[in-house]
Order: sequence, then C-alpha cells, then structure tokens
Amino acid sequence: LRPVARAPRLPRVEVRRQLQIPDGAPMVLASMGGIRWRYRGLERHARGSGDAWVVVPGGSETTSRRGRLVLLPFHGPFFHPDLVAAADVVIGKLGYSTVAEVAGAGSALAYVSRPGFPESPVLERFVVERIRAREIELEAFEAGEWMPHVDALLAVSRPVPMRADGAVEAAA
Repeated sequence: LRPVARAPRLPRVEVRRQLQIPDGAPMVLASMGGIRWRYRGLERHARGSGDAWVVVPGGSETTSRRGRLVLLPFHGPFFHPDLVAAADVVIGKLGYSTVAEVAGAGSALAYVSRPGFPESPVLERFVVERIRAREIELEAFEAGEWMPHVDALLAVSRPVPMRADGAVEAAA
C-alpha cells in the first residue's frame, strides 16, 4: 500500500517563488512536523557553505531571512505539504506524516530514528526500501550538523514522486 498523505495545494515553483528561493537551487526543509523544536546551529546555514537554502518552520516567531536561511513561524503562512513538495531534502523525525508527505513529493529524507515508538520499525523499513533516505544521529540533528547527509542525498537524482494517494487503496 502507498501511504496516506495530505496533497500539496500549490505547485513547487510557486512555493519557492513565495519563499524567494531560486527555482533551480537546492532547498532543504528542517522540520519536526507538528512538534515544537528549538533548533540550534542554524547560523552556519545562514552563512551558506554550499548552494542549499534551508527553510525552518518553527525557527522564528516571524518570517525572517538570513542569507540562505529562511525561518518561518511554527504555524506560519505555508501549508506543510507544500513545503515538503518544494524541498529537495527534508530533515526531521521519523514520523508517519513526514514519511508519507516525503514519499508523495519525491523528496529525500534525512531522518532521526525514534526507537521508542512502536511504528518506527515499519516506517524505517519503508523509508529504506522506497525513499532516498539517510539516518542522522539525534545529536547531529540537534547541533545542526546535517549538511553531509544533505549533500549525499542531493547527489542522487530525484525520482518520480510516489503520489501518496493510498487513501483509496486503504478504503478499498
């Protein structure tokens, strides 16, 4: 079965236009889904050691930009599936919604495993088998030291999105 996910509302190019990110530039979305998170080590991404733009929902109380770093409020103006679809790589926790949205968008995933959650082994198996993905240690994620994972995922060509319309299959 394909996963069940919310579909994006806006085209990828429109989301990037609204974020003021060049269409051909790599975009990284750092997101913990619906969980508030205190991101550290983001300043290194503002200085930009490469081409990637980093977008962080929940990274600020208001929308702000620092170099190639775009910080958005936790409940900001962007629909999360739109951000996932606009991203080349998503970095975050291994959670069902994130996995389903990434699969549907054809994005890559650098994920923090959550071994204490009963669904994690199933999600991790799906990610390893069906998505361009790399596991990232929690400490590296917390410190903002994830660009080597991003670079490795960007080096792999983007597949055709899976189209996560598994709701029809699940209903059948």
